[in-house]
Amino acid sequence: MKSEYLIVGIKFGILSIGGVLSAGFLIGSEVIGLLLAMSLMMGIMTTGMIYFISKYMDRKVHKSVCRLTAEVKQDDKILVDGLAGHNFQKNGLGKLFLTKRQLLFKTVKTKNQLSYRLDDISDIRLCKVWGLFSRGLKFYYHGNEEQYCVDYPRDWKLLIEYVQEFNRN
Repeated sequence: MKSEYLIVGIKFGILSIGGVLSAGFLIGSEVIGLLLAMSLMMGIMTTGMIYFISKYMDRKVHKSVCRLTAEVKQDDKILVDGLAGHNFQKNGLGKLFLTKRQLLFKTVKTKNQLSYRLDDISDIRLCKVWGLFSRGLKFYYHGNEEQYCVDYPRDWKLLIEYVQEFNRN
């Protein structure tokens, strides 16, 4: 997960290097050495800044999410839980819980809990978040598309499908 932040930082760093170099070519080629050094410094600074800001935000959110618990029925049991973002929105930050019968999501800010019966979840797919991170989990519930940003989306997909199959048999 942390390496994804570094990769995104490097992409932005390369973009900033390209921007400074292309501006240098437009201005003139007599200062190309200086522009090359400036673009390299800008790239390194941009990479580091994006990496450390992402790391800081991740740590800050993780502390508040760890305390969340879901309300489950007495005959149900939480199998796995993890940090999640609903529909990739800031207010949709929370925790995703997989039980024997349902998928639950509880938000940090409002403490609201969404519930999805596993029998009614269909077409589970992986997707990218903002076109950059491969952390998206998408599924349909009663015809409505639901998207979550989670760590290890492939594992979530396989676990949900496994529990669905287990419940059918």
